[in-house]
Formats: sequence, structure tokens, C-alpha cells
Amino acid sequence: MMKVLVKGIKEVGLEINIEKTKYFLISRCHNVWPGAIDMDRVALEKIEDFKYLGGLLNERNIVEKEILTRIQAGNRGRGVEKKKNRELRNSYPLSDIVAVLKGQRLRWYGHIMRRDRDLVKYVVERCFEGKRPRGRPRHRWLDAIKEDIRKADIPEEE
Repeated sequence: MMKVLVKGIKEVGLEINIEKTKYFLISRCHNVWPGAIDMDRVALEKIEDFKYLGGLLNERNIVEKEILTRIQAGNRGRGVEKKKNRELRNSYPLSDIVAVLKGQRLRWYGHIMRRDRDLVKYVVERCFEGKRPRGRPRHRWLDAIKEDIRKADIPEEE
């Protein structure tokens, strides 16, 4: 997988700064990765938490730390005037935020599917092997996309 990534990066004329590069693993099981990841014979540092688009991700996909971080950020801004939900809804032109989010999700899915030989497309299309855990299956991003397509009566080939 790393060879494919490095090859793709070099094909588009980019370089990887090995001193700054770290890796992050999300899994339900602690010991799913057999060892360290190395690039050009240099072991990359593994990190436990990662801030991405304002959200705090961690390797066990536990949200308690994310919630605490957001509460603390909210407490720092106590000087802000509080508004009721009704006032907030009336002050923004978006009538249905759920519809807007579904549209953006479908737009991003279309963007991914139109790309050729892309790592993101490879991950989205690939069915990972192994057994899913017991209990109710988690709702995955691709499951939400399929449901959005079904509800919007969009043909599969689009």
C-alpha cells in the first residue's frame, strides 16, 4: 500500500517530507497492524490523536475526548450572546440542513467516483475482508450514500 502511495505521489511531482510524516491508525482492535510503517528505511512515528477539519480523531474512534475539547472551546467563548434555536433557524437562509448535507455528501461521492486510479476511490470501493463485530452493524459512509441515492431516485449509472 505504501509503495502505491509513494509511486502516485511521485507521478504527480510531489515529495514526502519524511521528518514531518506520521501515521495514524483507526481500529476497533488494538493489534491489527503488525508493526511500524517505514518509508525509505525510516520508521514513521505513530500518533494516538489527530485533529482533522476541526474534529479530534483517535485510534479507537472514541468521542469522549472530542466532546471534552468542544465543551472547553465553547466555555472559552462565554461572552457570546446566547440565542434560542428558533432565532437561529430564522437568521439563516438554509431551510433544511439535512438536505444540504445529503447534497454535499452526494457531490463528494460523485467527485471521488469520477477520479481515475485515486487512493481515496480505492479505499471507498474496496470491501475489506474479515468479519464484522457482533451486534448491530455500524452505519458506514457508503451505506448513507446508497440510502441517499435510493431516496433521491438517482439511477446507479449516474
